[in-house]
Amino acid sequence: MNMPPQSDEGFESRLASRLMDVLIRAGLILALATLCYQVFAPFLHLMMWALILAVTLYPLHQSFARRIGGRWPATNCMPFGQVRTTTCPPW
Repeated sequence: MNMPPQSDEGFESRLASRLMDVLIRAGLILALATLCYQVFAPFLHLMMWALILAVTLYPLHQSFARRIGGRWPATNCMPFGQVRTTTCPPW
């Protein structure tokens, strides 16, 4: 009644092949993510400030757009000019 389990050689080889494929892909993704982090690491502080400024100045941009009438080139330059004049000294 108790028969020893029979192993299916084809199933085991397919399983091993798929596992190896998944591990290789995970390794490549990890290597790519590490490389991307090393490339962008010097710029992380700048990207965070850009995100902060974009989020905080968006309402100002919207109010300028309503006031000017939706002329996008003008409204895109106005917040930059205002930030430039308030944060950078004129000398």
